[in-house]
Order: sequence, then structure tokens, then C-alpha cells
Amino acid sequence: NTNEGYDSALKTLKSPLTSLEIDSKKGKELYEIYCGICHGNKGACLGKLVKREKILGVPSYADRPITTGSIYHVIYYGKKS
Repeated sequence: NTNEGYDSALKTLKSPLTSLEIDSKKGKELYEIYCGICHGNKGACLGKLVKREKILGVPSYADRPITTGSIYHVIYYGKKS
């Protein structure tokens, strides 16, 4: 739960699932419900709640490097920077 932990997860943490075990359709559905509502469906901070100014200060992830490890770390611990 540190910036160093995030950096390490970004660079080294890999998913234990193979591409055949990933349900992309369900993952997209879950992202749109739980993440896209704030971050937008493309991660550019244009979700419905941001557009309606219900939530402010949501970061854009469209211009950041994202890996399986960084996504896991953010979901598990959050990231405030």
C-alpha cells in the first residue's frame, strides 16, 4: 500500500490467468458498472458522475502506463497520486 508497491506491481505483477480463462465481455461489463461510472469507458475521466459533478478529482488513466499489476494494485489498495 505504497507508491513503491504500486511501481513494483506495475512492472512485475502478472495475472495468473491465461487468455483463455479471461471473460472479456464480463470484464467490460463490470468495468462499465464499477469503474467507468467515474473514469469513463475509455479511462479519460469522463464518466457520468464526473460529468454531472457528483464526484470531483477523479484521475484520468488514459495517459498513464497501465498493466495487469497496476490495475490489481489500484483495485486492492487505491491510488491517490
